[in-house]
Amino acid sequence: MEDSVELQIRGSRAELGPDGIRLKPRYLRKSVLIPWNNVMYVSPVPTVRRDGKDWISFRGETMTPEVLGRSVQFYLVRVAVHDRHVVLSSCGFFARAVFRASFLLKPLQSGPNETVHADQGCFRLDFDRSWVRKNGAKLIAVLEIVEKHSGFNSLIAED
Repeated sequence: MEDSVELQIRGSRAELGPDGIRLKPRYLRKSVLIPWNNVMYVSPVPTVRRDGKDWISFRGETMTPEVLGRSVQFYLVRVAVHDRHVVLSSCGFFARAVFRASFLLKPLQSGPNETVHADQGCFRLDFDRSWVRKNGAKLIAVLEIVEKHSGFNSLIAED
């Protein structure tokens, strides 16, 4: 298993490693680190699950680099954080606007009729689809890193 993996996501890059998730927007020099202790959970979309040593896609296929190269098995991950304000606290006004627009950072809502949690938030990392097809092993490494440092949950939904 790799210690860290850099992902090509829409409009930027993200690196998942032992320290957390580092977001690197394309047009900014500054990156933002979200430490694992601020991550509540990560939700691959569509969902994947662990079966022994293997990862199983929502279609029931064992995920291998070859399978991921033939078709896109999951195309984004949603990340829920305990404190969304901390994520952008080190950024200036322009950088905050870029991060909000690039990663769609918004308050986390438990359900359609539930109250919005002001501090908690979620954002999404949309994978570049051509990159996904060429880098199946890196996607599997992402699942391993998230499982090791955080956790999975498929309860995040967007309107």
